Amino acid sequence: MNSKNYFQLFLLSLLMLGLNACSKKNSVQSNELRSIPELKKLDKKKCPQLYLCLGRLPEESMRFAQKNDIEHVILITGSSIHNKDQVSLNKSELKAKIEKVFPNANSEGIGVLDWEGKGIHQLEKEELNSETFRRITQQYAEGLRLVKKLRPKVKWGYYSLPLRNYWSRDKKWEKRNEALHAIYDESDILFPSIYDFYHDEVGFAGRKLDSMYVNDNVELALRLGIKHDLEVIPFFWHRYHNSNKTKPLEIIPDEEFAHHISAAIAANYKGKHIDGLVWWGADEYYTKHKKVSVYTRELKKNKMTLEEQQNKLTFQKASLVHNQLLEFCNN
Repeated sequence: MNSKNYFQLFLLSLLMLGLNACSKKNSVQSNELRSIPELKKLDKKKCPQLYLCLGRLPEESMRFAQKNDIEHVILITGSSIHNKDQVSLNKSELKAKIEKVFPNANSEGIGVLDWEGKGIHQLEKEELNSETFRRITQQYAEGLRLVKKLRPKVKWGYYSLPLRNYWSRDKKWEKRNEALHAIYDESDILFPSIYDFYHDEVGFAGRKLDSMYVNDNVELALRLGIKHDLEVIPFFWHRYHNSNKTKPLEIIPDEEFAHHISAAIAANYKGKHIDGLVWWGADEYYTKHKKVSVYTRELKKNKMTLEEQQNKLTFQKASLVHNQLLEFCNN
């Protein structure tokens, strides 16, 4: 064998060693992800529960939820609720969607209607004694009456009601939320949104202001929940809100994330606490379909596939929230 052939054989050997090492590394990582954590069960009669609303999840994450008895909520988005004007109910479209996602007339579970856009803007901005405000509240209420008639064993409510406010949590804000009684009277659950807008390093915000924002929004929901005999299950997100100027959509560090969640769990009104928390996310959608740069950069930086990162996030964040709920229950 001449020197050229020896050299080619040498290069081939190095390549095979590299491939084997890479294969072993991926195998180890894959095996680690398949080691699905088992969480201590939460007493459903006395403990707030964790619910998932994370879109399409990998098999390992689905098995994690099933193994730990974590339920999924079904989110119905605006295009299946309202007409193109965003302020009038589309009954035929909503009926078709409900029959698709809850195919059995005796289905149980939790369903959330996500009517945003112009509809929720009218709830937020229109004069309370105006015909426009009266009409939009009646449209929202009519949507609930329809889905409850179709699937009476499912618990229903609207995402982001009561209306969230970060800066102006005053009497006017409270009065506006109280004026939504026509919607609450048709609801089973209130789903206030408590997404994290500002990271800890922001000079004008920080943890104290964040805790106050979470507490006040949850407390108002609890007060309305008592008045209308409704459960209160806030929505949270593992990423900063997209309105954040410096870290939009970045994953919230665990310590800050835990502090944010603890504020929601600790909030109470006359001894009433939340009944659960809904973890929302759409990482698969924004990575594969929208190709949002923040999501794709994370994968490249962490040298992980989308599925691996989803599993890692699901295990870590869900375990963190679950343990906080467990601690609250045991105190």
